[in-house]
Amino acid sequence: MIMGEAMLGSMIGIPLAIIVARELWTSYRTSSVPFSMSLSLRVPRSKWPMFFWLMLSVGGSTLVCTVATVGWSIFKLVEPRQYENTGKMWVQQAMVVVKATGQDKSMLLAELGRFANEKGAEIRNFPLPAQSNVAFSIHLGSETHFGVDNGSDPGNLFYINAFSHDRPSNWAPDWTVLISRLSVLFGKERIRIHKSPPG
Repeated sequence: MIMGEAMLGSMIGIPLAIIVARELWTSYRTSSVPFSMSLSLRVPRSKWPMFFWLMLSVGGSTLVCTVATVGWSIFKLVEPRQYENTGKMWVQQAMVVVKATGQDKSMLLAELGRFANEKGAEIRNFPLPAQSNVAFSIHLGSETHFGVDNGSDPGNLFYINAFSHDRPSNWAPDWTVLISRLSVLFGKERIRIHKSPPG
């Protein structure tokens, strides 16, 4: 897309600026009207300053716009791609609630840790063993992460949310695997699906 903008700007702007400059020079040498279909039309020398500045303004404006378009396109091309997610909100794509009390909490955290390790994911803010409030995330790349927290009910209900800027087909299979494993571990009656992946 960016390269297309740069190429389009170059293909249109630069030749147009050259045509305007060439026509201006030819008209000045022959005293003809710029862009006229007939060379018999003449411009008095006294009127040439007006035509000269008019055509120069058109040609200069065209060239400036072309340079600006190409420059902006090149800047966006070489700019680090991290800008894509800057300011973009993380929208909840899926959610389940797991009921885990007592020792089940340790089992849940251990299973989430195993899942992350198997997927080569990065875990951020994993809770300490004696920590009652849980709020951490499993990052499956830069575009997707699963958030885990026990909200206002520490040690009882755990909310697992999927957030992604990527296509569901790229992360939904991992989400399905995780929910399936938790359903086997705790039983489907303790897994409440509040929101399924799109599609």
